[in-house]
Amino acid sequence: LSTGATVAQPISELDAVEALFAGDGRARAALRAVDWAATPLGAVRRWPAALALAVRNSMSSQLPNCIFWGPEFVQIYNEAFLPTLGAKPSAAGKPARLTWPELWRVLGPQLESVLQTGKAVFAEDQLSQPERHGYPEELYLTSSYSALHDMDGTSRGVLCTATETTARVRATRRLKVLCELAAIKSGESALLA
Repeated sequence: LSTGATVAQPISELDAVEALFAGDGRARAALRAVDWAATPLGAVRRWPAALALAVRNSMSSQLPNCIFWGPEFVQIYNEAFLPTLGAKPSAAGKPARLTWPELWRVLGPQLESVLQTGKAVFAEDQLSQPERHGYPEELYLTSSYSALHDMDGTSRGVLCTATETTARVRATRRLKVLCELAAIKSGESALLA
């Protein structure tokens, strides 16, 4: 990308990739395996400093997160984000619309809005039905989509930080049903009125 300051130029593209995605884990290995020069982001050694810094911060986070960079929303994610991907083929270096076609009707406009306006979007216990394991599944996420800016303040990407809340949502739903059943049994249910 030609906007923003660039990272100090390592000796080679391999050195740049190894330095940025150094460390253990499947996510980092997947990111090192990408031919970044063939993606819309181009060679890692030519990335804007803002993108390299965002990636470094993402890689060190314990919270699941994914960077969606540029108008194609190319994905760069950390290790904690892997369960969100499930068994989908590697999303590393690919536009989000290719990884999440089943969610794109909602996800696409969310990402576009954040990129265009710079305003964050927050959703608590948002239901989606991704096909992470080859079939649609009920998934609840609490997520924040925040703009990532380059050095001149222009929004260039989106940082998604998401925590799966499916187990908690289901447990709350079950508890509500059990409380209602107990109220019916005791004759105190609003359903009996």
